[in-house]
Amino acid sequence: MKKILPVLLIAVFLLGGCMETQSKGYVNPTYKDKRLNEVFVHSQGNEEFNEMLYERIRKDLDNRGIKVVTFNEMFPPFKKYPRDKVMKKVSSQGFDAVIAISFSDTKTTSYQGGQVHYTAFGSGGATTVSSGGMYQKAVTNFSASAYDGKTLEQFYNLTGSVLADGSHYVGRLDYLADEISKSVIDDMAAKGLL
Repeated sequence: MKKILPVLLIAVFLLGGCMETQSKGYVNPTYKDKRLNEVFVHSQGNEEFNEMLYERIRKDLDNRGIKVVTFNEMFPPFKKYPRDKVMKKVSSQGFDAVIAISFSDTKTTSYQGGQVHYTAFGSGGATTVSSGGMYQKAVTNFSASAYDGKTLEQFYNLTGSVLADGSHYVGRLDYLADEISKSVIDDMAAKGLL
């Protein structure tokens, strides 16, 4: 039993893992302490991830009394919309802010029996990885920007990364959506915007 316990603890750590988010945000001083009441949110991930992220952001902002309208509510996802028409329609709606969330890449590393498998993904957001590795680690880089709802002048920016460490978290879009939403909302609140 004494020999099995350390092996079990290591296995739980390797398979269980954790998620960690690091981010840094900035706000234009002329907008500091501007309270937002209604926001438009747009995410540039894949459709499945966008829905999860919108749901989490809506829940977090509803709890703060802030109304949320998502891109998919104004622009159904079954067709493409020219950027200039989207911006014109959004700026005419009277939102306090437009929050745009984008992803630069996700890098996943898998370890199995001394082998290392490395996969990189582009701007399509998070992508599920199933390489069969015993241990996996993924880093997703993201940014969030907020623009004045009328002038579309940028007044807030946050860049960050989410580390999914262990097979329980790698490829889990729900955990990734939770981490990004929490990071954006907490930082905007700390800056006096929410």
